[in-house]
Amino acid sequence: MNKRLWVLLLGILVSLATHSCTATDGPEHTRTPFDNDASDTPHVTFSKIPNPVSSTLTLPTITSAPISVTQTMTTTVANTVTPLQMDEMIPSCLNDGVPLSLPEDFGLDDSIVYQDSDLTGLYSVGGEPLVFSSLPVSETQKYENMGFSPDGYWLAYSPERENFEDTFENPIIILLASDGTVIEHTVDISSFTSHVPDLARLIAWRGNWINNELLYIGLLYQFPEGDTYIGSLYGILDPFQGIWLDAPLSNLDLSTPIGYSPDMTRVLYPTDEGMVLWDLNQQRQIWTDSRGFSVAPPGPMYDWSADSVIAGYMSYLDRKVILISRDGEFLEEIPEILSINSSMRYPINGFSFSPDGLSVALTVNRYDQEAEIGTSMLYIYNITQKQYTYRCPFFGYPISPPERMFWSPDGNYIIPDTQFWPMPLLVFDFRTGKVFELAEEAGTGGVSDQFPAVWP
Repeated sequence: MNKRLWVLLLGILVSLATHSCTATDGPEHTRTPFDNDASDTPHVTFSKIPNPVSSTLTLPTITSAPISVTQTMTTTVANTVTPLQMDEMIPSCLNDGVPLSLPEDFGLDDSIVYQDSDLTGLYSVGGEPLVFSSLPVSETQKYENMGFSPDGYWLAYSPERENFEDTFENPIIILLASDGTVIEHTVDISSFTSHVPDLARLIAWRGNWINNELLYIGLLYQFPEGDTYIGSLYGILDPFQGIWLDAPLSNLDLSTPIGYSPDMTRVLYPTDEGMVLWDLNQQRQIWTDSRGFSVAPPGPMYDWSADSVIAGYMSYLDRKVILISRDGEFLEEIPEILSINSSMRYPINGFSFSPDGLSVALTVNRYDQEAEIGTSMLYIYNITQKQYTYRCPFFGYPISPPERMFWSPDGNYIIPDTQFWPMPLLVFDFRTGKVFELAEEAGTGGVSDQFPAVWP
């Protein structure tokens, strides 16, 4: 199979096994992933958003009182959707997204980790002035990059086996700390093998951080050659000990994609009746979206704000992003974009919360049905203002944009997640409206304000 097609297939399906954890400043590493209770419920905080207009977001009061009844979402879309907005009215980046030449004094306060176009090595770029550096790993080894922990202190990655036809077993998880500390474990995956369908075999794993302690892992399986279907089995891994945790919802099949909140007190998961929000502390259903939400393959995509206050989910069939509070209060359905060109359509491909949880980055395939021309686009939707505040094309990208974006910890810029399909490493700078290209073709792995720009 063509290597790029193979990488693309894996990239499409791995999104089901991942959570987009927004990088934020955090305390030193602690080992208490499940000591939350109702008294630990986070509070809403407000900070900088990538837009000069300031306003206040009103959210439901979060209390520790048990929820006595199950809430079901029955409100019709017509009564809850915010006004539609014309594409031509949304503020645009400079130069129509075509990257500008890097100024001599250009720099970043953070470190971006990426891989070469063939997904070998691990490299960083950052600092002021800008410096490119190699991480202390082999530059010829291919790695599965699982990204930075939300606090930016740890990078998780796994060496890929040399021959893809070899049996996938005993994978290695490696953690690299910002101070150079390395933790490495061989992970036993035998508990998953009995759940692999007959005739299929495990071929790889993918993962992203749930919080600073845990990784959400998707183990990919495939049927014999000729069958392009790739399925996933999901689990929670403690990478610091190299052990699997018991699933908090044992009644769900391992093939069900689940959206865990960073504080591990809430989960989102799909059912045939709709999307369910479950309270892990009280072990009860809080809310159900019963408006006909589709759970058809490839399934839903989730994201949570870093403080676990707001959740978002999207069906890849319906292409609608719904925002709710952690207590099951429907906040809004992010409004559809319209255009003066009636043949223009804007299906959403993915979304990612900003570090402060007040904005959402949406990757969109802007498609002209009459001209049969599509453009990969980035839009920023401000939850506070209930409007789109930014749009920009992905220069040099195909019609299908990346599913996720990596925000800088301060929210001043954003880069695309291309770790499964190397593309131009673009920096969308909200402070200046400019777009810069740092690498012609790279697989990005995240942004950290803790990692050094230069490794010894």
